[in-house]
Amino acid sequence: MQGISQDDFATTIRVLQRTIENVGGDAWH
Repeated sequence: MQGISQDDFATTIRVLQRTIENVGGDAWH
């Protein structure tokens, strides 16, 4: 994956984690 900075990557991970929690975090633990 080129053209994505480390900050953008960290932000994407944070959004994914928040989405997973909203969908149902218990199923992911």
